[in-house]
Amino acid sequence: MSGVSQSLDARQKRALLAELVTEKHRKHFRVLDRAAYLNFGAQGLVPGPAREAMQAAYDQLDQDAPFTFPGKVAVLQRATEARQALASELGAPPETIALLNSTSTGCNIVLWGLPWRKGDRIVLGNHEYPGVTAAVRAVAERCDLTVDSWSVDGEPEEALDRLKGLLRPETRLLVVSHIAWDTGKTLPLAEAVALCRERGVRVLADGAQSAGAMPLDLTALGADYYAFSGQKWLCGPEGTGGLYIRPDALASLRPTFVGPHGLRYGSDGEPTGFHPDSRRFEVSGLPTPLFSALRAAIELHRRWGSAADRFKRIGELSRALWERLRALERDGLPFEPTPEPPENGLVFVGVDDNAGLERALEADGLLTRSIPGTRLLRVSVHYLTLYKELDRLTEAMARLRPAREPVVPGAIA
Repeated sequence: MSGVSQSLDARQKRALLAELVTEKHRKHFRVLDRAAYLNFGAQGLVPGPAREAMQAAYDQLDQDAPFTFPGKVAVLQRATEARQALASELGAPPETIALLNSTSTGCNIVLWGLPWRKGDRIVLGNHEYPGVTAAVRAVAERCDLTVDSWSVDGEPEEALDRLKGLLRPETRLLVVSHIAWDTGKTLPLAEAVALCRERGVRVLADGAQSAGAMPLDLTALGADYYAFSGQKWLCGPEGTGGLYIRPDALASLRPTFVGPHGLRYGSDGEPTGFHPDSRRFEVSGLPTPLFSALRAAIELHRRWGSAADRFKRIGELSRALWERLRALERDGLPFEPTPEPPENGLVFVGVDDNAGLERALEADGLLTRSIPGTRLLRVSVHYLTLYKELDRLTEAMARLRPAREPVVPGAIA
Protein backbone atom coordinates (compact mmCIF):
# COMPACT_ATOMS: atom_id res chain seq x y z
CA MET A 1 0.00 0.00 0.00
CA SER A 2 2.85 2.39 0.76
CA GLY A 3 4.04 2.06 -2.85
CA VAL A 4 0.58 3.03 -4.11
CA SER A 5 0.50 5.96 -1.69
CA GLN A 6 3.91 7.15 -2.82
CA SER A 7 2.83 6.82 -6.45
CA LEU A 8 -0.27 8.93 -5.79
CA ASP A 9 1.84 11.50 -3.99
CA ALA A 10 4.18 11.70 -6.99
CA ARG A 11 1.26 12.25 -9.36
CA GLN A 12 -0.18 14.88 -7.09
CA LYS A 13 3.16 16.66 -6.97
CA ARG A 14 3.41 16.64 -10.76
CA ALA A 15 -0.14 17.97 -11.04
CA LEU A 16 0.60 20.72 -8.52
CA LEU A 17 3.77 21.69 -10.37
CA ALA A 18 1.88 21.87 -13.67
CA GLU A 19 -0.72 24.14 -12.06
CA LEU A 20 2.00 26.42 -10.67
CA VAL A 21 3.75 26.65 -14.06
CA THR A 22 0.39 27.35 -15.72
CA GLU A 23 -0.41 30.08 -13.18
CA LYS A 24 2.87 31.75 -14.14
CA HIS A 25 2.02 31.65 -17.84
CA ARG A 26 -1.53 32.89 -17.22
CA LYS A 27 -0.15 36.19 -15.91
CA HIS A 28 0.50 37.14 -19.55
CA PHE A 29 -3.24 37.00 -20.36
CA ARG A 30 -5.31 39.90 -19.02
CA VAL A 31 -8.75 38.30 -19.34
CA LEU A 32 -7.71 35.42 -17.09
CA ASP A 33 -7.45 37.85 -14.16
CA ARG A 34 -11.22 38.30 -14.17
CA ALA A 35 -12.75 35.33 -16.01
CA ALA A 36 -12.39 31.65 -16.82
CA TYR A 37 -11.84 31.78 -20.56
CA LEU A 38 -13.10 28.53 -22.11
CA ASN A 39 -13.62 29.59 -25.73
CA PHE A 40 -10.23 29.11 -27.42
CA GLY A 41 -11.96 27.13 -30.18
CA ALA A 42 -13.58 30.39 -31.31
CA GLN A 43 -10.74 32.81 -30.61
CA GLY A 44 -7.75 32.71 -28.30
CA LEU A 45 -6.32 35.36 -26.04
CA VAL A 46 -3.29 37.38 -27.14
CA PRO A 47 -0.59 37.24 -24.44
CA GLY A 48 1.37 40.27 -23.24
CA PRO A 49 4.65 39.29 -24.98
CA ALA A 50 2.76 39.02 -28.27
CA ARG A 51 1.20 42.45 -27.87
CA GLU A 52 4.64 43.86 -27.03
CA ALA A 53 6.17 42.25 -30.13
CA MET A 54 3.41 43.73 -32.28
CA GLN A 55 3.90 47.19 -30.79
CA ALA A 56 7.68 46.93 -31.27
CA ALA A 57 7.14 46.07 -34.93
CA TYR A 58 4.88 49.08 -35.43
CA ASP A 59 7.38 51.30 -33.58
CA GLN A 60 10.17 50.09 -35.86
CA LEU A 61 8.01 50.74 -38.91
CA ASP A 62 7.30 54.25 -37.62
CA GLN A 63 11.00 54.89 -37.08
CA ASP A 64 12.30 53.44 -40.36
CA ALA A 65 9.33 54.60 -42.47
CA PRO A 66 7.53 52.29 -44.91
CA PHE A 67 9.25 51.36 -48.16
CA THR A 68 12.66 52.56 -47.09
CA PHE A 69 15.39 49.96 -47.41
CA PRO A 70 15.51 49.32 -43.61
CA GLY A 71 11.71 49.21 -43.53
CA LYS A 72 11.50 46.61 -46.30
CA VAL A 73 14.24 44.49 -44.71
CA ALA A 74 12.35 44.53 -41.41
CA VAL A 75 9.12 43.42 -43.10
CA LEU A 76 10.85 40.51 -44.81
CA GLN A 77 12.58 39.55 -41.58
CA ARG A 78 9.34 39.51 -39.61
CA ALA A 79 7.63 37.36 -42.23
CA THR A 80 10.58 34.93 -42.30
CA GLU A 81 10.60 34.61 -38.51
CA ALA A 82 6.86 33.94 -38.44
CA ARG A 83 7.15 31.19 -41.07
CA GLN A 84 10.00 29.62 -39.13
CA ALA A 85 8.00 29.64 -35.89
CA LEU A 86 4.95 28.12 -37.60
CA ALA A 87 7.11 25.56 -39.38
CA SER A 88 8.61 24.45 -36.07
CA GLU A 89 5.17 24.19 -34.46
CA LEU A 90 3.52 22.37 -37.37
CA GLY A 91 6.31 20.06 -38.49
CA ALA A 92 6.83 21.49 -41.96
CA PRO A 93 9.56 23.33 -43.90
CA PRO A 94 9.12 27.13 -43.80
CA GLU A 95 8.90 27.37 -47.58
CA THR A 96 5.73 25.23 -47.57
CA ILE A 97 3.79 27.83 -45.55
CA ALA A 98 1.93 30.87 -46.88
CA LEU A 99 1.10 33.54 -44.31
CA LEU A 100 -2.61 34.41 -44.55
CA ASN A 101 -5.33 36.02 -42.49
CA SER A 102 -7.53 32.99 -41.74
CA THR A 103 -8.28 29.31 -42.25
CA SER A 104 -11.12 30.26 -44.60
CA THR A 105 -8.76 32.18 -46.88
CA GLY A 106 -6.46 29.16 -47.08
CA CYS A 107 -9.38 26.92 -48.02
CA ASN A 108 -10.55 29.39 -50.66
CA ILE A 109 -7.07 29.57 -52.20
CA VAL A 110 -7.17 25.83 -52.77
CA LEU A 111 -10.80 25.61 -53.86
CA TRP A 112 -10.53 28.40 -56.43
CA GLY A 113 -6.97 27.54 -57.49
CA LEU A 114 -7.46 23.97 -58.71
CA PRO A 115 -7.97 23.45 -62.47
CA TRP A 116 -11.52 22.08 -62.28
CA ARG A 117 -13.24 20.32 -65.17
CA LYS A 118 -16.99 20.06 -65.66
CA GLY A 119 -18.22 16.88 -63.96
CA ASP A 120 -15.44 16.72 -61.35
CA ARG A 121 -16.47 15.74 -57.83
CA ILE A 122 -15.59 17.01 -54.35
CA VAL A 123 -16.04 14.91 -51.23
CA LEU A 124 -17.01 17.13 -48.28
CA GLY A 125 -17.09 16.07 -44.64
CA ASN A 126 -20.49 16.38 -42.96
CA HIS A 127 -19.19 18.41 -40.00
CA GLU A 128 -17.43 21.25 -41.80
CA TYR A 129 -17.46 24.87 -40.69
CA PRO A 130 -20.27 26.79 -42.47
CA GLY A 131 -17.84 29.17 -44.18
CA VAL A 132 -15.91 26.30 -45.75
CA THR A 133 -19.09 24.48 -46.75
CA ALA A 134 -20.37 27.66 -48.42
CA ALA A 135 -17.08 28.06 -50.32
CA VAL A 136 -17.27 24.48 -51.59
CA ARG A 137 -20.86 25.00 -52.73
CA ALA A 138 -19.93 28.26 -54.48
CA VAL A 139 -17.08 26.64 -56.40
CA ALA A 140 -19.27 23.66 -57.30
CA GLU A 141 -21.97 25.93 -58.69
CA ARG A 142 -19.50 28.08 -60.62
CA CYS A 143 -17.55 25.14 -62.11
CA ASP A 144 -20.42 22.63 -62.49
CA LEU A 145 -19.08 20.16 -59.94
CA THR A 146 -20.80 17.50 -57.84
CA VAL A 147 -20.39 17.54 -54.06
CA ASP A 148 -20.60 14.22 -52.23
CA SER A 149 -21.16 14.27 -48.46
CA TRP A 150 -18.91 12.05 -46.35
CA SER A 151 -20.35 11.06 -42.99
CA VAL A 152 -17.42 11.01 -40.58
CA ASP A 153 -19.63 9.86 -37.69
CA GLY A 154 -19.14 6.57 -35.88
CA GLU A 155 -16.00 4.51 -35.56
CA PRO A 156 -12.99 5.49 -37.72
CA GLU A 157 -13.09 2.20 -39.63
CA GLU A 158 -16.74 2.76 -40.54
CA ALA A 159 -16.06 6.30 -41.69
CA LEU A 160 -13.12 5.18 -43.82
CA ASP A 161 -15.23 2.45 -45.42
CA ARG A 162 -17.80 5.08 -46.36
CA LEU A 163 -15.05 7.25 -47.81
CA LYS A 164 -13.87 4.38 -50.01
CA GLY A 165 -17.35 4.13 -51.49
CA LEU A 166 -17.36 7.84 -52.36
CA LEU A 167 -14.02 7.99 -54.17
CA ARG A 168 -14.81 7.75 -57.89
CA PRO A 169 -12.67 8.35 -60.98
CA GLU A 170 -14.14 11.87 -61.19
CA THR A 171 -13.28 12.71 -57.56
CA ARG A 172 -10.59 15.36 -57.44
CA LEU A 173 -10.59 16.64 -53.86
CA LEU A 174 -11.50 15.68 -50.30
CA VAL A 175 -12.30 18.59 -47.95
CA VAL A 176 -12.44 17.67 -44.27
CA SER A 177 -11.59 19.06 -40.83
CA HIS A 178 -8.85 17.46 -38.78
CA ILE A 179 -10.97 18.15 -35.67
CA ALA A 180 -14.69 18.82 -36.17
CA TRP A 181 -15.67 22.21 -34.79
CA ASP A 182 -19.17 21.07 -33.75
CA THR A 183 -18.46 17.60 -32.27
CA GLY A 184 -14.79 17.63 -31.27
CA LYS A 185 -14.20 14.40 -33.17
CA THR A 186 -10.62 13.90 -34.37
CA LEU A 187 -10.79 12.51 -37.88
CA PRO A 188 -8.55 9.63 -39.04
CA LEU A 189 -6.88 12.08 -41.38
CA ALA A 190 -3.68 10.16 -42.07
CA GLU A 191 -5.69 7.09 -43.11
CA ALA A 192 -8.02 9.22 -45.26
CA VAL A 193 -5.00 10.80 -46.94
CA ALA A 194 -3.58 7.35 -47.70
CA LEU A 195 -6.87 6.23 -49.27
CA CYS A 196 -7.05 9.36 -51.39
CA ARG A 197 -3.43 9.07 -52.44
CA GLU A 198 -4.13 5.58 -53.84
CA ARG A 199 -6.96 7.02 -55.96
CA GLY A 200 -5.13 10.17 -57.07
CA VAL A 201 -7.40 12.44 -54.99
CA ARG A 202 -6.03 15.60 -53.35
CA VAL A 203 -6.83 16.39 -49.70
CA LEU A 204 -7.58 19.81 -48.20
CA ALA A 205 -7.64 19.69 -44.40
CA ASP A 206 -9.18 22.37 -42.21
CA GLY A 207 -6.84 22.71 -39.22
CA ALA A 208 -8.63 25.54 -37.42
CA GLN A 209 -9.25 23.38 -34.33
CA SER A 210 -6.01 21.39 -34.46
CA ALA A 211 -3.16 23.88 -35.02
CA GLY A 212 -1.85 24.73 -31.58
CA ALA A 213 -4.20 22.25 -29.89
CA MET A 214 -2.43 18.99 -30.75
CA PRO A 215 1.02 17.88 -31.95
CA LEU A 216 1.28 18.11 -35.73
CA ASP A 217 3.77 16.81 -38.25
CA LEU A 218 2.33 18.02 -41.53
CA THR A 219 5.17 16.50 -43.53
CA ALA A 220 4.44 13.03 -42.17
CA LEU A 221 0.66 13.54 -42.31
CA GLY A 222 0.81 13.88 -46.08
CA ALA A 223 -2.23 16.10 -46.70
CA ASP A 224 -1.78 18.14 -49.87
CA TYR A 225 -3.13 21.34 -48.33
CA TYR A 226 -3.61 22.21 -44.66
CA ALA A 227 -5.26 25.53 -43.76
CA PHE A 228 -4.98 26.77 -40.19
CA SER A 229 -5.76 29.66 -37.85
CA GLY A 230 -3.33 31.73 -35.83
CA GLN A 231 -5.93 33.40 -33.60
CA LYS A 232 -7.44 30.32 -31.93
CA TRP A 233 -5.37 27.80 -29.98
CA LEU A 234 -2.07 29.48 -30.93
CA CYS A 235 -3.26 32.75 -29.31
CA GLY A 236 -2.13 35.02 -32.12
CA PRO A 237 -4.03 38.17 -33.11
CA GLU A 238 -7.14 38.05 -35.25
CA GLY A 239 -6.10 38.26 -38.89
CA THR A 240 -3.36 35.61 -38.72
CA GLY A 241 -3.35 32.14 -40.18
CA GLY A 242 -1.78 30.22 -43.00
CA LEU A 243 -1.79 27.49 -45.59
CA TYR A 244 0.60 24.56 -45.80
CA ILE A 245 1.09 23.17 -49.32
CA ARG A 246 2.92 19.89 -49.78
CA PRO A 247 5.83 20.49 -52.18
CA ASP A 248 4.65 18.01 -54.80
CA ALA A 249 1.15 19.54 -54.68
CA LEU A 250 2.34 23.10 -55.31
CA ALA A 251 2.11 22.79 -59.08
CA SER A 252 -1.55 21.73 -58.78
CA LEU A 253 -2.62 25.23 -57.74
CA ARG A 254 -2.77 28.49 -59.63
CA PRO A 255 -3.01 31.82 -57.76
CA THR A 256 -6.52 33.27 -58.02
CA PHE A 257 -5.52 36.56 -56.44
CA VAL A 258 -2.13 38.00 -57.39
CA GLY A 259 -0.21 40.70 -55.57
CA PRO A 260 3.30 41.97 -54.84
CA HIS A 261 4.01 39.67 -51.88
CA GLY A 262 3.54 36.64 -54.11
CA LEU A 263 6.15 37.79 -56.60
CA ARG A 264 9.93 37.68 -56.68
CA TYR A 265 11.96 40.55 -58.08
CA GLY A 266 15.14 41.10 -60.06
CA SER A 267 17.99 43.45 -59.21
CA ASP A 268 16.21 46.22 -61.11
CA GLY A 269 13.17 45.91 -58.85
CA GLU A 270 10.94 44.49 -61.57
CA PRO A 271 8.92 41.29 -60.89
CA THR A 272 10.33 38.16 -62.53
CA GLY A 273 7.47 35.77 -61.71
CA PHE A 274 5.93 34.00 -58.75
CA HIS A 275 7.87 32.78 -55.77
CA PRO A 276 8.88 29.14 -56.29
CA ASP A 277 7.19 28.07 -53.04
CA SER A 278 4.02 28.69 -51.01
CA ARG A 279 4.78 32.40 -50.71
CA ARG A 280 3.26 32.86 -54.19
CA PHE A 281 -0.17 32.85 -52.51
CA GLU A 282 0.60 35.83 -50.27
CA VAL A 283 -1.08 38.67 -52.10
CA SER A 284 -0.45 42.10 -50.54
CA GLY A 285 -0.96 44.03 -47.34
CA LEU A 286 0.72 41.32 -45.27
CA PRO A 287 0.39 42.61 -41.67
CA THR A 288 3.82 41.53 -40.46
CA PRO A 289 3.43 43.19 -37.02
CA LEU A 290 0.52 40.80 -36.40
CA PHE A 291 2.71 37.88 -37.41
CA SER A 292 5.42 39.12 -35.06
CA ALA A 293 2.80 38.79 -32.34
CA LEU A 294 1.91 35.27 -33.51
CA ARG A 295 5.59 34.29 -33.45
CA ALA A 296 5.93 35.62 -29.90
CA ALA A 297 2.82 33.71 -28.81
CA ILE A 298 4.22 30.47 -30.25
CA GLU A 299 7.51 31.06 -28.46
CA LEU A 300 5.63 31.56 -25.18
CA HIS A 301 3.74 28.28 -25.63
CA ARG A 302 6.94 26.41 -26.35
CA ARG A 303 8.51 27.75 -23.16
CA TRP A 304 5.70 26.08 -21.22
CA GLY A 305 6.39 22.73 -22.89
CA SER A 306 6.42 20.81 -26.15
CA ALA A 307 3.30 20.37 -28.26
CA ALA A 308 3.05 16.84 -26.85
CA ASP A 309 3.30 18.17 -23.27
CA ARG A 310 0.60 20.74 -23.92
CA PHE A 311 -1.68 18.20 -25.58
CA LYS A 312 -1.22 15.80 -22.68
CA ARG A 313 -2.34 18.46 -20.22
CA ILE A 314 -5.27 19.43 -22.43
CA GLY A 315 -6.34 15.78 -22.53
CA GLU A 316 -6.14 15.40 -18.75
CA LEU A 317 -8.16 18.56 -18.19
CA SER A 318 -10.77 17.64 -20.82
CA ARG A 319 -11.26 14.20 -19.32
CA ALA A 320 -11.59 15.73 -15.84
CA LEU A 321 -14.28 18.14 -17.08
CA TRP A 322 -16.15 15.33 -18.85
CA GLU A 323 -16.18 13.29 -15.62
CA ARG A 324 -17.56 16.30 -13.73
CA LEU A 325 -20.29 16.74 -16.35
CA ARG A 326 -21.22 13.07 -16.11
CA ALA A 327 -21.57 13.49 -12.37
CA LEU A 328 -24.05 16.32 -12.97
CA GLU A 329 -26.04 14.06 -15.28
CA ARG A 330 -26.05 11.24 -12.73
CA ASP A 331 -27.36 13.72 -10.16
CA GLY A 332 -30.42 14.21 -12.37
CA LEU A 333 -29.53 17.63 -13.73
CA PRO A 334 -30.57 18.36 -17.35
CA PHE A 335 -27.10 18.03 -18.90
CA GLU A 336 -26.04 15.42 -21.45
CA PRO A 337 -22.27 15.07 -21.90
CA THR A 338 -21.03 13.02 -24.82
CA PRO A 339 -21.11 9.24 -24.24
CA GLU A 340 -17.37 8.96 -24.82
CA PRO A 341 -14.62 11.09 -23.25
CA PRO A 342 -13.26 13.96 -25.38
CA GLU A 343 -10.38 13.34 -27.78
CA ASN A 344 -8.94 16.86 -27.54
CA GLY A 345 -9.71 20.24 -26.00
CA LEU A 346 -13.31 20.50 -27.26
CA VAL A 347 -15.80 19.26 -24.67
CA PHE A 348 -19.53 19.23 -25.46
CA VAL A 349 -22.61 18.97 -23.30
CA GLY A 350 -26.22 18.92 -24.44
CA VAL A 351 -28.71 21.30 -22.82
CA ASP A 352 -32.06 22.52 -24.12
CA ASP A 353 -31.37 26.27 -23.89
CA ASN A 354 -27.66 26.28 -24.74
CA ALA A 355 -27.61 29.97 -25.72
CA GLY A 356 -29.32 30.92 -22.46
CA LEU A 357 -26.85 28.86 -20.47
CA GLU A 358 -23.94 30.50 -22.31
CA ARG A 359 -25.23 33.95 -21.35
CA ALA A 360 -25.82 32.94 -17.74
CA LEU A 361 -22.33 31.47 -17.44
CA GLU A 362 -20.83 34.60 -18.99
CA ALA A 363 -22.50 36.68 -16.29
CA ASP A 364 -20.70 34.40 -13.82
CA GLY A 365 -17.31 35.00 -15.47
CA LEU A 366 -17.29 31.66 -17.31
CA LEU A 367 -16.85 32.16 -21.05
CA THR A 368 -18.01 29.27 -23.27
CA ARG A 369 -19.81 28.96 -26.61
CA SER A 370 -23.17 27.58 -27.70
CA ILE A 371 -23.20 25.92 -31.14
CA PRO A 372 -25.94 27.52 -33.30
CA GLY A 373 -28.68 25.21 -34.52
CA THR A 374 -27.93 22.56 -31.90
CA ARG A 375 -28.46 21.87 -28.19
CA LEU A 376 -24.71 21.83 -27.60
CA LEU A 377 -22.61 23.99 -25.31
CA ARG A 378 -18.92 23.82 -26.25
CA VAL A 379 -16.16 24.25 -23.69
CA SER A 380 -12.66 24.80 -25.14
CA VAL A 381 -10.11 23.49 -22.65
CA HIS A 382 -6.61 24.90 -23.18
CA TYR A 383 -3.42 23.95 -21.38
CA LEU A 384 -3.86 27.37 -19.73
CA THR A 385 -7.07 26.15 -18.06
CA LEU A 386 -6.93 25.34 -14.34
CA TYR A 387 -8.68 22.52 -12.52
CA LYS A 388 -10.34 25.02 -10.20
CA GLU A 389 -11.96 26.60 -13.27
CA LEU A 390 -13.51 23.25 -14.15
CA ASP A 391 -14.92 23.13 -10.63
CA ARG A 392 -16.25 26.70 -10.99
CA LEU A 393 -17.94 25.79 -14.27
CA THR A 394 -19.68 22.65 -13.05
CA GLU A 395 -20.69 24.29 -9.76
CA ALA A 396 -22.26 27.18 -11.69
CA MET A 397 -24.08 24.79 -14.02
CA ALA A 398 -25.47 22.86 -11.05
CA ARG A 399 -26.59 26.10 -9.43
CA LEU A 400 -28.27 27.45 -12.56
CA ARG A 401 -30.27 24.22 -13.13
CA PRO A 402 -31.79 25.24 -16.51
CA ALA A 403 -35.32 23.97 -17.06
CA ARG A 404 -35.64 20.94 -19.29
CA GLU A 405 -37.69 21.59 -22.39
CA PRO A 406 -39.11 19.23 -25.03
CA VAL A 407 -36.43 18.27 -27.55
CA VAL A 408 -37.15 19.56 -31.05
CA PRO A 409 -37.35 16.60 -33.49
CA GLY A 410 -34.23 16.41 -35.61
CA ALA A 411 -32.14 18.57 -33.28
CA ILE A 412 -28.51 17.56 -33.02
CA ALA A 413 -27.80 15.96 -29.67
